[in-house]
Amino acid sequence: RVKSYKELIVEEITNTPQAKGNGKLLVLMDSRASFSEMLVVRKGVLPLLAHYGVPFAIRDLAGAPLQTSEVLNSRCVIIAHERMVRAFSKGTIEALKVGLAHGTGLVNLDGDLYHASSELKELLGISLQEAPLLTDSLQFSQKPHFIIRFKEPGQRLSWKRPLTLYWVEEMEDDWQVVASGIMGKEQLIVARHLIPEIAVVPGQYPAIAVKNEEKGKIVQWFLSPRIFLPDFLGHCKGMDDILAGSIIWATKKPFIYNSFPPFVVFRIDDVSGAKGLRWLQTAAEVGFKCAPSIFIDRIKGDSLKVARKLQEEGKAEVSCHASSYYELMGFKFGYGPHKKEAVAARYEKMRKFFAQNRLRIPKTWNPHWGEIALDELSEMKKLGARYILGHFLPDDAKHGRLNWNPKPYGSVECFYDYSPNDPEIIRFASMKTGAEQDFLEGLTVFAGHSDRNQIDAIIRRGTEQITWGLSCGFHGQLLTHEQKIAVISDEDWEMILRAIKENIEKFNPKFALLDQIAAYIESRMSSRLKSVNVEESELLAEFEGNTLCDMYLTRADGDEEISLDFITVGKFKNDATFSA
Repeated sequence: RVKSYKELIVEEITNTPQAKGNGKLLVLMDSRASFSEMLVVRKGVLPLLAHYGVPFAIRDLAGAPLQTSEVLNSRCVIIAHERMVRAFSKGTIEALKVGLAHGTGLVNLDGDLYHASSELKELLGISLQEAPLLTDSLQFSQKPHFIIRFKEPGQRLSWKRPLTLYWVEEMEDDWQVVASGIMGKEQLIVARHLIPEIAVVPGQYPAIAVKNEEKGKIVQWFLSPRIFLPDFLGHCKGMDDILAGSIIWATKKPFIYNSFPPFVVFRIDDVSGAKGLRWLQTAAEVGFKCAPSIFIDRIKGDSLKVARKLQEEGKAEVSCHASSYYELMGFKFGYGPHKKEAVAARYEKMRKFFAQNRLRIPKTWNPHWGEIALDELSEMKKLGARYILGHFLPDDAKHGRLNWNPKPYGSVECFYDYSPNDPEIIRFASMKTGAEQDFLEGLTVFAGHSDRNQIDAIIRRGTEQITWGLSCGFHGQLLTHEQKIAVISDEDWEMILRAIKENIEKFNPKFALLDQIAAYIESRMSSRLKSVNVEESELLAEFEGNTLCDMYLTRADGDEEISLDFITVGKFKNDATFSA
């Protein structure tokens, strides 16, 4: 018998690598639910947990009701999809109640509480209307909260299609709303067309709310978790930090997980040596670790001395971007790959250039325009390359590029995965697409983009660019091109960088070079947190796999004021055990 898509996706879910110990989270699913709900778990929830390095186990309620011992042996319970709570047994609800009394957290992504039992409604202190609402926009609270720490007060977020927002009729006073669904005129027109029974006044309705329940914490989502599917919004679009924050806030402390540290790098493309690289010296003096990618036929003399000095000091990592703007290393700009012999000759020229100028060739490649030839991969590896920025596939012109759905989400904005052409090479990125990928684009007098250099807007976009990467659980990347820096005065340039650095200090950034970030990415890909146990305030973690560099664990402590500390685990081979 041919298995259905639903059966196959349930198998994928149950075969997901899971963690053991009482320091894990417990992810609840019910395989009796629809294919759509299983898709949310498989594509929406589990990849995010894995990306953030959260230790978790999966429990399918189709087999048996939840047991109290299972809840007490976990730091938090996540109800991972809709249309699950309506089938909760009294035993399952009692297990959750006992867990909350002992400090186990609860994150409920099933907002359809109208159809839940009276016992669950009483536990939560919420009543709903039967008809759902529909919205395509959220507004985050003006009041600060850990869950929305990456958002500006009152910030709004919109997505492609109207999405279910379960209609809260009444909530007990101890609930705090951290995000609200917007029901304005446009949303009401659509909602009344799709759900005729809706008779709701314009306004804002609870989308995500939090409360303390005895020793435990609850985060209740009324917005459908289908928000994490690309049909609506998808990952890396503004909600990943909200779900991750919900889990970290609700989880019983102390709690450790294996997230990426808040690495930050300043990447500069199209470098030809403008202003003798004074702008690069300034960036290094401010405290940024820099990744200038150079045109080897354009950069000369004193600029090379500056680049070499900064590289020797560990403040910059110089890579070859191309020979010049329209002369790529292995690809005829916009057309296709050069012949193998021509590619080899160009790489030999590049090798000699770096040797003659006493520059170290980094392991991370940043090809201009993203266009590379398949024959370049072997030439890169001869020179020690291991990593390539961006998602463009070899031999593909930029206009013919494809999304090969790299891990963890299939996003080409934030990803890390083995190259489809060569598993010895890892591709990665943490950057927005479109004009926003360059924080100076359209905001300077370069090429007539603006009638003035818009300093405040530049600072704001640079801050947002880094914050966006960190909020997605990836590294923060400040990205621009040298020609746009060249039209900014030295004084303004220093002010811009110092302001951006000050704005991101609250996220405790770890300024790093691309090779350091890439080695950490590879180490995360080749290892995992397989077991966590907590005894009072002592934690014991077990890893499996191998790493190339020191690894960090994130430790979350505190009640309302959550602190995140990074604990050095070190480099390991063939598994490791760590206590904190």
